Amino acid sequence: YGGANAAKALHVGHMRSANIGEALKRLYKLVGHDVIGDVHLGDVGRQAGMVISELKIRHPEWVFFKEDYDGSNPKIDITPADLGEIYPTASSAAKENEERMEEVREITALIDKGYKPYVDLWKQIIEVSSQDIKQVYDMLNCEFDLWEGEMDSYKYIEDTMKILNPNLYESE
Repeated sequence: YGGANAAKALHVGHMRSANIGEALKRLYKLVGHDVIGDVHLGDVGRQAGMVISELKIRHPEWVFFKEDYDGSNPKIDITPADLGEIYPTASSAAKENEERMEEVREITALIDKGYKPYVDLWKQIIEVSSQDIKQVYDMLNCEFDLWEGEMDSYKYIEDTMKILNPNLYESE
């Protein structure tokens, strides 16, 4: 019931749903139900492409942007304050420039396909962002048992598709 988007600032809608969800969770617990609070981070989508496109401009020397990426995953030096500036800058640039928006779409698609350099970088950004989101939710007195996101569901997609549409997978 948290539903915050990684790498972006929380807005009143996130806070409203978190407070409503927290109230319902406490009410259900009060009457004896087992309840699990799930923040369910929005960690997939265009915001990933936005942030990475901006970082690519600012830090072209990072290994994540090299053609010969060797799989190393050095820790990047980025803060929640940096993300608070990077995302709006990238969003404005993409809205004003179709070439930049196309690059954002391409980066987002590569992340969705599991392109390792960008996925490795994006996971670090999610970690930094999640720490900041946790602090805000702590201030709101909202507690979550699970801190998973949309990317955590990727490992279930193929098996789920086989169940939903077995005809596509009969030849396997």
